[in-house]
Amino acid sequence: MIRLRRSASIAGSVFVIVGLLAAVAVRTAASAPAALATTTVAGTDVYGLTDVTSWPDVKAAGADFVAIQAYNGATVPNASYGSQAIGALSAGLAVMPYVFADPLKIGGGAQFTKAWSVIDSVTGAPYAPGGQFLPVALDMENDPSVTSKYCYGLTPAQMVSWIKAFVTAAKATSGLAPVIYTSQSWWNQCTGKTAALSADPLWVVDFGVSSPAIPAGWTGYTFWQSSASGSVAGISGPADLDQMQVAPAVTAKTGTSGSAQIETLNSLAGQKVSYARAAALPAGFALSSAGRLSWSTATKAGLYQAAVTPASAADPVVPAVASVTIRVHAAIALVTKKRSSRVGDRVRLKVATSGPDQRAGFAPALKATGLPAGLSMTSAGVISGQPSKRGTFKVTVSATDALGGTGSASFTWTILAKAG
Repeated sequence: MIRLRRSASIAGSVFVIVGLLAAVAVRTAASAPAALATTTVAGTDVYGLTDVTSWPDVKAAGADFVAIQAYNGATVPNASYGSQAIGALSAGLAVMPYVFADPLKIGGGAQFTKAWSVIDSVTGAPYAPGGQFLPVALDMENDPSVTSKYCYGLTPAQMVSWIKAFVTAAKATSGLAPVIYTSQSWWNQCTGKTAALSADPLWVVDFGVSSPAIPAGWTGYTFWQSSASGSVAGISGPADLDQMQVAPAVTAKTGTSGSAQIETLNSLAGQKVSYARAAALPAGFALSSAGRLSWSTATKAGLYQAAVTPASAADPVVPAVASVTIRVHAAIALVTKKRSSRVGDRVRLKVATSGPDQRAGFAPALKATGLPAGLSMTSAGVISGQPSKRGTFKVTVSATDALGGTGSASFTWTILAKAG
């Protein structure tokens, strides 16, 4: 399950783009993308039985936010929510109240109403946007203690309707769009891969991976729960590990336009954060005062990184620096032609590729399907071996590169009988 945190209040801070680097480097076909700096904010999540021994220690360990369960299902409030929230807020953490859903026993709107009676009743710290409170989170996953039915016995249409009812109530009452916590497998199966809720921030759960699998409808995550067995100072026993992604990795195709939003804990909490551009962005890119990074059709293929930092030392924004990775790619062209060989002949040839990505120094990784028996291809596009079976084969070669560029081409390869 989930937990998170947040930072000190702030209004009207200005962000400046200060270090835009064109990081274009040659890659081999088998190599991974360059390891560029990515900006995340660390957090954790707790519920009523979590033994938090020291909230200041949680903060000192590097956490900036904590998600705290306020309500479980249709009937179980977290009796410790108030003390946990007060402790976290006092330590300087941002607090995200979360609700474990039970679509089997209660309606979505009624579920939020019950949870709100707990979230907004903390003496001295009622919920309010614009401070240390993050949006309310809705935990959507299966619960074997309630039912053996993975999707609570609801059809995808019924499940989507239930979630929409919760989201509508949460927005109207709290003033912030709620966060949706889920896994790719649960979401895709139980909502029918809906994209109807993709405007809400995603909190994805995926353990033991370097990058989480994203549910249908979203292009990336805002929060990621990466472990349920971590260690956090100030919490006794295994702790959940969460992180917030401040700036999504932008992948754009040359000749197209689009945009992506830079977020901070402050902006998610409903605080006003403004941005100003002080250094040149790649041609065709722009940054609005609201932190929306947009691109047009003019940017050349390449790998770029922009560092976004606050211009004001007062009212700190979390994080203090946000690194934005920008990958701009084009299509990859493959050179292939109809071929003929004989059984037993030694073969060695290379499939050539070309395009703006390759001219920028990014060699693609290649794969082939349908090769004649006895032949294989390396990721660099070298086909070698000795054909062992007669016939005509349709070979398809596909290519991908570190910028997100793709391409494919097909050709026929006829294998004739061995000479003589």
